[in-house]
Amino acid sequence: VLSRVDKADIFLLDNGDVFKLSSNPKGLDSNAILEEVMDTPKYPHHIDELVGKLFTLIQQKKFQQAEEVRQQIVEETSSDYPVLRQADSMMERLKILSQ
Repeated sequence: VLSRVDKADIFLLDNGDVFKLSSNPKGLDSNAILEEVMDTPKYPHHIDELVGKLFTLIQQKKFQQAEEVRQQIVEETSSDYPVLRQADSMMERLKILSQ
């Protein structure tokens, strides 16, 4: 709903204080609104760290270690976690290019 409302029509409450938004959520997806407007991370901090580690390992072509970190992410989230599709594609591409 916030993605369809102009910032002039949204008020934030914090301990009884009322604030206007500094950025406009209109047209943004839910994750962007959470990050920019509500100052909430897209992913839990420890998952975000694992995702960063996963992509670092993939870029370093340490595929076995990357698979282990990927499995940790699956165990803590789910196998259809969106960022895993991107990681899988990147890993496959680098494996093919490395041959």
